[in-house]
Amino acid sequence: MRTIYSLFLCLGLLTSCQDTPALQNFDAKLWQQDRLGCQGKREKLIESLANQADKLKGLGQNQIIELLGKPDLQELHKRNQKFYLYFYKKGTQCDGQMSYPKGQAISIRFNALDRANEIVIGQ
Repeated sequence: MRTIYSLFLCLGLLTSCQDTPALQNFDAKLWQQDRLGCQGKREKLIESLANQADKLKGLGQNQIIELLGKPDLQELHKRNQKFYLYFYKKGTQCDGQMSYPKGQAISIRFNALDRANEIVIGQ
């Protein structure tokens, strides 16, 4: 049992040292300034982000936050799966209706090991 615990600890330490990738033709600062996607800045960047979405897979929550900023919404599901939502198109979230927002978003699903394992664009 102790060996298994040590193995998971080492694996966790090794994967947590992964560098945050640089995305080409993507202005992370501009993305982060457009909270909720209400200013139209994110909409201009979404194509570049979508083309490089595979670079986000395997990243931890802190790395995603470093790259895209604090998520607009967070959802916690069964089995410790967490979803980060980033709106990129103006919708009802811009009018303060966050209970059922209608803007298009990018959804990033994290598994129980804190790794992004699914990226869905355009909900």
